[in-house]
Amino acid sequence: MNEIERIIDQLNSDFDGDAWTGPSIMEVLSDINSLKAASKPIQNAHSIWEITKHMNSAIMYVIRRMEGDNSELTPKEDWPDITDTGKQAWEDLINRLRISHLKLISEIAKLMPEQLNEPVFENDFSYFVLLQGLIQHNQYHLGQISILKKGYFSTEGMLSH
Repeated sequence: MNEIERIIDQLNSDFDGDAWTGPSIMEVLSDINSLKAASKPIQNAHSIWEITKHMNSAIMYVIRRMEGDNSELTPKEDWPDITDTGKQAWEDLINRLRISHLKLISEIAKLMPEQLNEPVFENDFSYFVLLQGLIQHNQYHLGQISILKKGYFSTEGMLSH
């Protein structure tokens, strides 16, 4: 297995597989409904919905860079507003996250292993740092979601809609 294949394997395991760190992103999100996703059991913390949208934004940012767009995320792109907290909107977000992940894997598969140490753009970090950074970013926010989820279980009767 070459390094590209290992990175893809790591991203797939973390996203919807047998992650070394514990439950995958999709496993953690699988039993969260729209009410729980939009709720804020920890005052002044982001909701699961906000974090999930942010994670999708980060994936899309990496794809954008790999496709040649060097622009940074705007604050609204980085942490998009939540305008609809209904069941369908939550399901749509989960589907967008899946589609973004698959598109990312497709973009990574186009790389040659020797490109990993090359800068994404001139005077920029390497593809390796970009992709490892995304893995770290996803794990960080997965931990946040897991902690928020535990908060729901302590108030289950209130949030079980």
